[in-house]
Amino acid sequence: LLVEVLHHPSGRICTEQINMWSMLLRDPQIAKTPVLQPHAKDLIACYMNQLVKIRWEEVENETLPQYKIHEVSFDDEDDYNGWMADLRSKSSLFFKFLGSMCPETSAEVMKERVQSALATFGAGQPLNFIDPTNNQITQKSDAVMYFEGCVQPLENVLSGIPPWTLDDASAPPKEQKNVGSIRKRTRAALSELTQMLVTWSPNYLWLRFRRASLLETLKYYWKHEPSTLLQGVDSLIRYIGLPDEWTTTNSGDGRMSTETVGLKKRSGVALVSIAKRVPHHLVPWLTELSNATSNLLSSPGLIPLNQMHLYEFLSCVASAVEDPATRSGFIANVLSNPLEILASAEFQQQIASPTALLETLGVTKVGENQQNATNVEYVKKVTRDYNHLFTALNRLLSVGKRCNEAARKRGAGGIGGVRGIPGPSQHHFADEGPVSLQDLAINDPFAPLWPQILPSLVTLTTSVLSVWRPEHQAALLRNPLQRYAL
Repeated sequence: LLVEVLHHPSGRICTEQINMWSMLLRDPQIAKTPVLQPHAKDLIACYMNQLVKIRWEEVENETLPQYKIHEVSFDDEDDYNGWMADLRSKSSLFFKFLGSMCPETSAEVMKERVQSALATFGAGQPLNFIDPTNNQITQKSDAVMYFEGCVQPLENVLSGIPPWTLDDASAPPKEQKNVGSIRKRTRAALSELTQMLVTWSPNYLWLRFRRASLLETLKYYWKHEPSTLLQGVDSLIRYIGLPDEWTTTNSGDGRMSTETVGLKKRSGVALVSIAKRVPHHLVPWLTELSNATSNLLSSPGLIPLNQMHLYEFLSCVASAVEDPATRSGFIANVLSNPLEILASAEFQQQIASPTALLETLGVTKVGENQQNATNVEYVKKVTRDYNHLFTALNRLLSVGKRCNEAARKRGAGGIGGVRGIPGPSQHHFADEGPVSLQDLAINDPFAPLWPQILPSLVTLTTSVLSVWRPEHQAALLRNPLQRYAL
Protein backbone atom coordinates (compact mmCIF):
# COMPACT_ATOMS: atom_id res chain seq x y z
CA LEU A 1 0.00 0.00 0.00
CA LEU A 2 2.82 2.41 0.86
CA VAL A 3 4.49 1.73 -2.49
CA GLU A 4 1.23 2.39 -4.31
CA VAL A 5 0.92 5.73 -2.52
CA LEU A 6 4.39 6.70 -3.84
CA HIS A 7 2.96 6.78 -7.36
CA HIS A 8 0.91 9.84 -6.40
CA PRO A 9 2.16 12.84 -8.44
CA SER A 10 2.62 15.07 -5.38
CA GLY A 11 6.25 15.16 -4.31
CA ARG A 12 5.27 15.96 -0.74
CA ILE A 13 3.92 12.45 -0.30
CA CYS A 14 7.22 10.90 -1.44
CA THR A 15 9.18 13.10 0.93
CA GLU A 16 7.09 12.11 3.93
CA GLN A 17 7.92 8.45 3.36
CA ILE A 18 11.62 8.59 2.55
CA ASN A 19 12.86 8.57 6.14
CA MET A 20 10.81 5.45 6.81
CA TRP A 21 12.17 3.64 3.75
CA SER A 22 15.75 4.61 4.61
CA MET A 23 15.27 3.28 8.14
CA LEU A 24 13.91 -0.04 6.85
CA LEU A 25 16.68 -0.42 4.28
CA ARG A 26 19.32 0.39 6.87
CA ASP A 27 18.15 -2.34 9.27
CA PRO A 28 20.28 -5.43 8.46
CA GLN A 29 17.66 -7.82 9.80
CA ILE A 30 15.00 -6.45 7.45
CA ALA A 31 17.38 -6.08 4.52
CA LYS A 32 18.27 -9.80 4.73
CA THR A 33 14.64 -10.82 4.33
CA PRO A 34 12.73 -10.82 1.00
CA VAL A 35 10.19 -8.32 2.34
CA LEU A 36 11.50 -5.21 0.57
CA GLN A 37 13.26 -6.67 -2.47
CA PRO A 38 10.11 -7.09 -4.61
CA HIS A 39 9.45 -3.36 -4.27
CA ALA A 40 12.97 -2.13 -5.09
CA LYS A 41 12.18 -1.38 -8.73
CA ASP A 42 9.12 0.72 -7.88
CA LEU A 43 10.97 2.54 -5.10
CA ILE A 44 13.81 3.61 -7.39
CA ALA A 45 11.48 4.62 -10.22
CA CYS A 46 9.15 6.70 -8.01
CA TYR A 47 11.89 8.70 -6.34
CA MET A 48 13.82 9.20 -9.57
CA ASN A 49 10.69 10.64 -11.15
CA GLN A 50 10.49 13.22 -8.36
CA LEU A 51 14.16 14.19 -8.74
CA VAL A 52 13.57 15.59 -12.24
CA LYS A 53 12.89 19.28 -11.68
CA ILE A 54 9.98 21.16 -13.19
CA ARG A 55 9.91 24.70 -14.58
CA TRP A 56 7.98 26.68 -12.00
CA GLU A 57 6.84 29.30 -14.50
CA GLU A 58 4.78 26.54 -16.14
CA VAL A 59 2.95 26.09 -12.83
CA GLU A 60 2.27 29.82 -12.65
CA ASN A 61 1.16 29.89 -16.31
CA GLU A 62 -0.99 26.79 -15.77
CA THR A 63 0.66 25.01 -18.73
CA LEU A 64 2.23 22.15 -16.75
CA PRO A 65 0.13 18.97 -16.55
CA GLN A 66 -1.15 18.54 -12.98
CA TYR A 67 -0.17 22.12 -12.18
CA LYS A 68 -2.98 22.26 -9.62
CA ILE A 69 -1.29 19.56 -7.55
CA HIS A 70 1.94 21.57 -7.48
CA GLU A 71 0.07 24.74 -6.55
CA VAL A 72 -1.44 22.94 -3.56
CA SER A 73 1.82 21.18 -2.61
CA PHE A 74 4.13 24.24 -2.70
CA ASP A 75 3.63 27.88 -1.80
CA ASP A 76 5.95 29.28 -4.45
CA GLU A 77 9.15 28.56 -6.38
CA ASP A 78 11.36 29.06 -3.32
CA ASP A 79 9.28 26.54 -1.41
CA TYR A 80 9.62 24.06 -4.29
CA ASN A 81 13.38 24.55 -4.56
CA GLY A 82 13.76 24.07 -0.81
CA TRP A 83 11.73 20.87 -0.99
CA MET A 84 13.84 19.58 -3.90
CA ALA A 85 17.09 20.25 -2.01
CA ASP A 86 15.70 18.41 1.01
CA LEU A 87 14.61 15.45 -1.12
CA ARG A 88 18.00 15.15 -2.82
CA SER A 89 19.76 15.27 0.53
CA LYS A 90 17.56 12.59 2.10
CA SER A 91 17.51 10.34 -0.96
CA SER A 92 21.31 9.89 -1.09
CA LEU A 93 21.37 7.18 1.58
CA PHE A 94 18.09 5.77 0.32
CA PHE A 95 19.56 4.97 -3.13
CA LYS A 96 22.82 3.76 -1.61
CA PHE A 97 20.99 1.31 0.66
CA LEU A 98 18.93 0.05 -2.27
CA GLY A 99 22.10 -0.56 -4.26
CA SER A 100 23.50 -2.54 -1.35
CA MET A 101 20.37 -4.59 -0.69
CA CYS A 102 19.34 -5.32 -4.30
CA PRO A 103 22.44 -4.76 -6.48
CA GLU A 104 21.14 -6.68 -9.49
CA THR A 105 17.72 -5.01 -9.50
CA SER A 106 19.18 -1.54 -8.87
CA ALA A 107 21.72 -1.97 -11.68
CA GLU A 108 19.05 -3.14 -14.10
CA VAL A 109 16.72 -0.27 -13.24
CA MET A 110 19.50 2.30 -13.72
CA LYS A 111 20.46 0.71 -17.02
CA GLU A 112 16.87 0.86 -18.25
CA ARG A 113 16.56 4.44 -17.06
CA VAL A 114 19.70 5.59 -18.88
CA GLN A 115 18.76 3.61 -21.97
CA SER A 116 15.33 5.23 -22.06
CA ALA A 117 16.82 8.68 -21.44
CA LEU A 118 19.30 8.34 -24.30
CA ALA A 119 16.59 7.12 -26.66
CA THR A 120 14.23 9.95 -25.72
CA PHE A 121 16.55 12.87 -24.99
CA GLY A 122 20.04 11.80 -26.17
CA ALA A 123 20.06 14.12 -29.17
CA GLY A 124 18.47 17.00 -27.28
CA GLN A 125 14.86 16.18 -28.15
CA PRO A 126 12.38 17.82 -28.11
CA LEU A 127 14.80 20.72 -28.74
CA ASN A 128 12.85 23.20 -26.66
CA PHE A 129 14.22 26.26 -24.87
CA ILE A 130 16.76 27.07 -27.59
CA ASP A 131 19.11 30.02 -27.27
CA PRO A 132 18.45 31.99 -30.48
CA THR A 133 22.00 33.37 -30.66
CA ASN A 134 23.69 29.98 -31.08
CA ASN A 135 20.89 27.38 -31.46
CA GLN A 136 22.08 25.60 -28.30
CA ILE A 137 19.59 24.08 -25.88
CA THR A 138 19.65 25.75 -22.46
CA GLN A 139 19.47 24.51 -18.88
CA LYS A 140 15.69 24.63 -18.96
CA SER A 141 15.26 22.21 -21.84
CA ASP A 142 13.55 18.88 -21.14
CA ALA A 143 16.62 16.85 -22.09
CA VAL A 144 19.05 18.72 -19.82
CA MET A 145 16.69 18.65 -16.84
CA TYR A 146 15.97 14.95 -17.26
CA PHE A 147 19.65 13.94 -17.34
CA GLU A 148 20.31 16.15 -14.32
CA GLY A 149 17.78 14.07 -12.39
CA CYS A 150 19.68 10.88 -13.29
CA VAL A 151 23.11 11.88 -11.95
CA GLN A 152 22.60 11.66 -8.19
CA PRO A 153 20.63 8.36 -8.14
CA LEU A 154 23.19 6.71 -10.41
CA GLU A 155 26.12 7.81 -8.26
CA ASN A 156 24.41 6.75 -5.03
CA VAL A 157 23.38 3.34 -6.39
CA LEU A 158 26.84 2.61 -7.81
CA SER A 159 28.54 3.64 -4.56
CA GLY A 160 26.25 1.28 -2.65
CA ILE A 161 26.68 -1.84 -4.80
CA PRO A 162 28.75 -4.38 -2.80
CA PRO A 163 32.27 -5.12 -4.15
CA TRP A 164 31.63 -8.87 -4.21
CA THR A 165 29.09 -8.45 -7.00
CA LEU A 166 31.77 -7.06 -9.35
CA ASP A 167 34.95 -8.65 -8.01
CA ASP A 168 35.36 -12.43 -7.75
CA ALA A 169 38.20 -11.93 -5.29
CA SER A 170 35.80 -10.31 -2.81
CA ALA A 171 33.84 -12.85 -0.80
CA PRO A 172 30.06 -12.43 -0.44
CA PRO A 173 28.34 -12.72 2.96
CA LYS A 174 27.97 -16.32 4.14
CA GLU A 175 24.19 -16.08 4.21
CA GLN A 176 24.00 -14.62 0.69
CA LYS A 177 22.01 -16.76 -1.76
CA ASN A 178 22.08 -16.84 -5.57
CA VAL A 179 25.55 -15.30 -5.67
CA GLY A 180 26.23 -16.42 -9.23
CA SER A 181 22.96 -15.03 -10.56
CA ILE A 182 23.34 -11.71 -8.75
CA ARG A 183 26.88 -11.26 -10.07
CA LYS A 184 25.88 -12.10 -13.62
CA ARG A 185 22.88 -9.77 -13.71
CA THR A 186 24.69 -6.88 -11.99
CA ARG A 187 27.74 -7.05 -14.24
CA ALA A 188 25.69 -7.38 -17.40
CA ALA A 189 23.51 -4.37 -16.54
CA LEU A 190 26.41 -2.13 -15.50
CA SER A 191 28.52 -3.15 -18.47
CA GLU A 192 25.74 -2.15 -20.85
CA LEU A 193 25.04 1.08 -18.95
CA THR A 194 28.72 2.07 -19.02
CA GLN A 195 29.04 1.30 -22.71
CA MET A 196 26.04 3.50 -23.48
CA LEU A 197 27.49 6.48 -21.61
CA VAL A 198 31.05 6.28 -22.97
CA THR A 199 29.78 5.99 -26.55
CA TRP A 200 27.18 8.76 -26.20
CA SER A 201 28.44 11.81 -28.07
CA PRO A 202 26.05 14.76 -27.63
CA ASN A 203 26.52 17.89 -29.72
CA TYR A 204 24.92 20.36 -27.31
CA LEU A 205 27.04 21.99 -24.62
CA TRP A 206 24.62 21.40 -21.73
CA LEU A 207 24.23 17.73 -22.65
CA ARG A 208 28.02 17.44 -22.59
CA PHE A 209 27.92 18.96 -19.11
CA ARG A 210 25.45 16.30 -17.96
CA ARG A 211 27.48 13.57 -19.64
CA ALA A 212 30.60 14.67 -17.77
CA SER A 213 28.68 14.35 -14.50
CA LEU A 214 27.39 10.90 -15.48
CA LEU A 215 30.87 9.73 -16.46
CA GLU A 216 32.16 10.73 -13.03
CA THR A 217 29.68 8.38 -11.35
CA LEU A 218 31.19 5.42 -13.21
CA LYS A 219 34.36 5.59 -11.10
CA TYR A 220 32.76 3.10 -8.68
CA TYR A 221 32.28 0.60 -11.52
CA TRP A 222 35.65 1.29 -13.16
CA LYS A 223 37.38 0.36 -9.91
CA HIS A 224 36.44 -3.25 -10.63
CA GLU A 225 36.03 -3.25 -14.43
CA PRO A 226 38.25 -0.66 -16.18
CA SER A 227 37.83 -1.80 -19.79
CA THR A 228 36.03 1.43 -20.76
CA LEU A 229 37.89 3.72 -18.36
CA LEU A 230 40.27 5.19 -20.94
CA GLN A 231 37.37 6.13 -23.23
CA GLY A 232 35.69 8.04 -20.44
CA VAL A 233 38.87 9.83 -19.41
CA ASP A 234 39.62 10.73 -23.03
CA SER A 235 36.17 12.30 -23.36
CA LEU A 236 36.72 14.47 -20.29
CA ILE A 237 40.14 15.60 -21.51
CA ARG A 238 38.63 16.57 -24.86
CA TYR A 239 35.88 18.55 -23.11
CA ILE A 240 38.54 20.52 -21.23
CA GLY A 241 40.16 21.47 -24.53
CA LEU A 242 37.00 22.46 -26.39
CA PRO A 243 36.74 25.97 -27.86
CA ASP A 244 33.92 28.27 -26.82
CA GLU A 245 30.94 27.05 -28.84
CA TRP A 246 28.37 29.05 -26.90
CA THR A 247 29.49 32.50 -27.97
CA THR A 248 29.24 32.80 -31.74
CA THR A 249 30.99 36.16 -32.01
CA ASN A 250 34.32 37.18 -30.57
CA SER A 251 33.80 39.71 -27.79
CA GLY A 252 37.33 41.03 -28.25
CA ASP A 253 38.39 40.64 -24.61
CA GLY A 254 39.29 36.94 -24.84
CA ARG A 255 36.72 35.88 -22.25
CA MET A 256 34.83 32.62 -22.56
CA SER A 257 31.13 32.26 -21.96
CA THR A 258 30.11 31.14 -18.49
CA GLU A 259 28.48 28.04 -20.03
CA THR A 260 31.73 26.88 -21.64
CA VAL A 261 33.69 27.64 -18.48
CA GLY A 262 31.14 25.62 -16.52
CA LEU A 263 31.60 22.60 -18.82
CA LYS A 264 35.38 22.80 -18.52
CA LYS A 265 35.22 23.07 -14.73
CA ARG A 266 32.78 20.16 -14.47
CA SER A 267 35.01 18.02 -16.71
CA GLY A 268 38.12 18.89 -14.72
CA VAL A 269 36.49 18.04 -11.41
CA ALA A 270 35.26 14.71 -12.83
CA LEU A 271 38.73 13.92 -14.17
CA VAL A 272 40.40 14.45 -10.78
CA SER A 273 37.65 12.53 -8.98
CA ILE A 274 38.12 9.51 -11.26
CA ALA A 275 41.91 9.63 -10.94
CA LYS A 276 41.67 9.65 -7.14
CA ARG A 277 39.42 6.58 -7.17
CA VAL A 278 41.18 4.42 -9.80
CA PRO A 279 44.76 5.74 -10.32
CA HIS A 280 46.25 2.23 -10.55
CA HIS A 281 44.13 1.44 -13.60
CA LEU A 282 45.45 4.54 -15.40
CA VAL A 283 49.15 3.86 -14.78
CA PRO A 284 49.61 1.73 -17.95
CA TRP A 285 48.59 4.76 -20.04
CA LEU A 286 50.56 7.32 -18.03
CA THR A 287 52.78 8.33 -20.96
CA GLU A 288 49.83 8.84 -23.32
CA LEU A 289 47.88 10.76 -20.68
CA SER A 290 50.92 12.91 -19.95
CA ASN A 291 51.30 13.80 -23.63
CA ALA A 292 47.60 14.63 -23.95
CA THR A 293 47.60 16.87 -20.89
CA SER A 294 50.88 18.52 -21.93
CA ASN A 295 49.28 19.54 -25.22
CA LEU A 296 46.35 21.02 -23.31
CA LEU A 297 48.59 22.86 -20.87
CA SER A 298 50.34 24.58 -23.76
CA SER A 299 47.10 25.57 -25.50
CA PRO A 300 45.95 29.21 -25.18
CA GLY A 301 42.28 28.40 -24.48
CA LEU A 302 42.85 26.56 -21.21
CA ILE A 303 41.30 28.24 -18.16
CA PRO A 304 43.52 28.52 -15.03
CA LEU A 305 41.36 26.16 -12.98
CA ASN A 306 41.73 23.42 -15.58
CA GLN A 307 45.49 23.80 -15.35
CA MET A 308 45.16 22.91 -11.67
CA HIS A 309 42.88 19.99 -12.54
CA LEU A 310 45.35 18.55 -15.05
CA TYR A 311 48.28 18.80 -12.63
CA GLU A 312 46.21 17.11 -9.92
CA PHE A 313 45.09 14.44 -12.36
CA LEU A 314 48.65 13.58 -13.36
CA SER A 315 49.88 13.60 -9.76
CA CYS A 316 47.09 11.21 -8.71
CA VAL A 317 48.01 8.77 -11.47
CA ALA A 318 51.75 9.13 -10.85
CA SER A 319 51.26 8.39 -7.15
CA ALA A 320 50.07 4.91 -8.12
CA VAL A 321 53.33 4.08 -9.89
CA GLU A 322 55.09 1.33 -7.94
CA ASP A 323 58.72 2.27 -8.58
CA PRO A 324 59.70 5.19 -6.27
CA ALA A 325 62.40 6.56 -8.60
CA THR A 326 60.06 6.57 -11.60
CA ARG A 327 57.31 8.13 -9.50
CA SER A 328 59.54 10.95 -8.25
CA GLY A 329 60.99 11.58 -11.70
CA PHE A 330 57.56 11.90 -13.25
CA ILE A 331 56.33 14.34 -10.60
CA ALA A 332 59.47 16.44 -11.07
CA ASN A 333 58.88 16.48 -14.83
CA VAL A 334 55.22 17.46 -14.41
CA LEU A 335 56.18 20.38 -12.17
CA SER A 336 59.18 21.53 -14.21
CA ASN A 337 57.38 24.66 -15.43
CA PRO A 338 56.24 25.94 -11.98
CA LEU A 339 59.72 25.22 -10.60
CA GLU A 340 61.32 27.22 -13.41
CA ILE A 341 59.01 30.12 -12.62
CA LEU A 342 60.01 30.02 -8.93
CA ALA A 343 63.69 30.05 -9.85
CA SER A 344 63.36 32.88 -12.39
CA ALA A 345 64.92 36.27 -11.72
CA GLU A 346 61.56 37.99 -12.31
CA PHE A 347 59.81 35.92 -9.64
CA GLN A 348 62.61 36.43 -7.13
CA GLN A 349 62.53 40.18 -7.73
CA GLN A 350 58.75 40.33 -7.21
CA ILE A 351 58.92 38.65 -3.78
CA ALA A 352 62.28 39.96 -2.58
CA SER A 353 60.83 42.55 -0.14
CA PRO A 354 57.52 43.98 1.07
CA THR A 355 58.05 46.98 -1.19
CA ALA A 356 58.61 44.79 -4.26
CA LEU A 357 55.57 42.65 -3.43
CA LEU A 358 53.30 45.67 -3.01
CA GLU A 359 54.62 47.07 -6.28
CA THR A 360 53.80 43.78 -8.07
CA LEU A 361 50.28 43.71 -6.63
CA GLY A 362 49.61 47.27 -7.76
CA VAL A 363 49.25 48.69 -4.25
CA THR A 364 52.11 51.17 -4.61
CA LYS A 365 50.92 52.73 -7.88
CA VAL A 366 47.37 53.11 -6.55
CA GLY A 367 48.77 55.05 -3.62
CA GLU A 368 50.62 57.36 -5.96
CA ASN A 369 47.64 57.89 -8.24
CA GLN A 370 44.16 56.65 -7.29
CA GLN A 371 43.06 56.67 -10.93
CA ASN A 372 45.26 53.63 -11.49
CA ALA A 373 42.67 51.59 -9.59
CA THR A 374 40.22 52.08 -12.47
CA ASN A 375 42.72 52.19 -15.33
CA VAL A 376 41.83 49.19 -17.50
CA GLU A 377 45.31 48.60 -18.89
CA TYR A 378 46.96 48.86 -15.50
CA VAL A 379 44.42 46.53 -13.90
CA LYS A 380 45.08 43.96 -16.64
CA LYS A 381 48.83 44.22 -16.03
CA VAL A 382 48.44 43.72 -12.29
CA THR A 383 46.12 40.77 -12.90
CA ARG A 384 48.69 39.15 -15.19
CA ASP A 385 51.45 39.69 -12.65
CA TYR A 386 49.30 38.27 -9.86
CA ASN A 387 48.40 35.18 -11.88
CA HIS A 388 52.01 34.66 -12.88
CA LEU A 389 53.09 34.95 -9.25
CA PHE A 390 50.58 32.68 -7.58
CA THR A 391 49.57 30.20 -10.30
CA ALA A 392 52.93 28.44 -9.99
CA LEU A 393 52.50 28.20 -6.22
CA ASN A 394 48.96 26.90 -6.55
CA ARG A 395 50.10 24.19 -8.96
CA LEU A 396 52.78 23.07 -6.53
CA LEU A 397 50.25 23.12 -3.70
CA SER A 398 47.68 21.00 -5.54
CA VAL A 399 50.21 18.38 -6.62
CA GLY A 400 51.87 18.34 -3.20
CA LYS A 401 48.53 17.73 -1.48
CA ARG A 402 47.69 14.79 -3.75
CA CYS A 403 51.15 13.26 -3.28
CA ASN A 404 50.86 13.65 0.49
CA GLU A 405 47.43 12.01 0.54
CA ALA A 406 48.76 9.05 -1.42
CA ALA A 407 51.87 8.85 0.80
CA ARG A 408 49.74 8.61 3.94
CA LYS A 409 47.88 5.65 2.47
CA ARG A 410 51.11 4.05 1.28
CA GLY A 411 53.08 4.43 4.54
CA ALA A 412 53.84 1.36 6.63
CA GLY A 413 55.64 2.43 9.77
CA GLY A 414 59.17 3.72 10.25
CA ILE A 415 60.27 7.35 10.30
CA GLY A 416 57.33 9.51 9.40
CA GLY A 417 55.55 6.46 8.02
CA VAL A 418 58.26 5.89 5.37
CA ARG A 419 58.29 2.36 4.09
CA GLY A 420 61.64 0.60 4.23
CA ILE A 421 63.17 2.78 6.98
CA PRO A 422 63.47 1.00 10.31
CA GLY A 423 61.11 2.21 12.98
CA PRO A 424 61.95 2.70 16.70
CA SER A 425 63.44 -0.23 18.55
CA GLN A 426 65.26 -0.78 21.87
CA HIS A 427 68.48 0.79 20.55
CA HIS A 428 67.16 2.98 17.77
CA PHE A 429 64.63 5.79 17.85
CA ALA A 430 62.81 7.40 14.97
CA ASP A 431 64.26 10.87 15.62
CA GLU A 432 67.94 9.82 15.55
CA GLY A 433 70.03 11.17 12.70
CA PRO A 434 69.09 12.77 9.37
CA VAL A 435 66.83 11.19 6.79
CA SER A 436 67.79 11.57 3.14
CA LEU A 437 65.41 12.95 0.53
CA GLN A 438 65.82 9.71 -1.38
CA ASP A 439 64.45 7.81 1.62
CA LEU A 440 61.53 10.21 1.98
CA ALA A 441 60.83 9.93 -1.75
CA ILE A 442 60.12 6.21 -1.30
CA ASN A 443 56.69 7.22 -0.05
CA ASP A 444 56.24 10.82 -1.13
CA PRO A 445 57.49 11.69 -4.65
CA PHE A 446 57.07 15.38 -3.87
CA ALA A 447 59.70 15.35 -1.09
CA PRO A 448 62.81 15.81 -3.34
CA LEU A 449 61.36 19.07 -4.66
CA TRP A 450 61.34 20.88 -1.31
CA PRO A 451 64.94 22.21 -1.59
CA GLN A 452 63.88 24.02 -4.77
CA ILE A 453 60.63 25.34 -3.26
CA LEU A 454 61.45 26.30 0.33
CA PRO A 455 63.85 29.24 -0.33
CA SER A 456 61.28 31.06 -2.46
CA LEU A 457 58.45 30.12 -0.12
CA VAL A 458 60.30 31.46 2.92
CA THR A 459 61.13 34.70 1.11
CA LEU A 460 57.52 35.21 0.02
CA THR A 461 56.18 34.44 3.50
CA THR A 462 58.61 36.89 5.04
CA SER A 463 57.59 39.62 2.60
CA VAL A 464 53.88 39.03 3.18
CA LEU A 465 54.21 39.09 6.95
CA SER A 466 56.47 42.14 6.83
CA VAL A 467 53.65 44.16 5.27
CA TRP A 468 52.04 44.07 8.72
CA ARG A 469 55.03 45.65 10.44
CA PRO A 470 54.26 49.10 11.91
CA GLU A 471 56.27 51.07 9.36
CA HIS A 472 54.39 49.53 6.42
CA GLN A 473 51.03 49.26 8.13
CA ALA A 474 50.98 52.92 9.14
CA ALA A 475 51.69 54.07 5.58
CA LEU A 476 48.99 51.85 4.09
CA LEU A 477 46.31 52.75 6.63
CA ARG A 478 46.68 56.47 5.86
CA ASN A 479 45.61 55.94 2.25
CA PRO A 480 41.83 55.47 1.58
CA LEU A 481 42.52 52.75 -1.02
CA GLN A 482 45.78 51.15 0.09
CA ARG A 483 44.31 50.33 3.51
CA TYR A 484 42.30 47.51 1.87
CA ALA A 485 45.54 45.70 1.07
CA LEU A 486 45.70 44.80 4.77
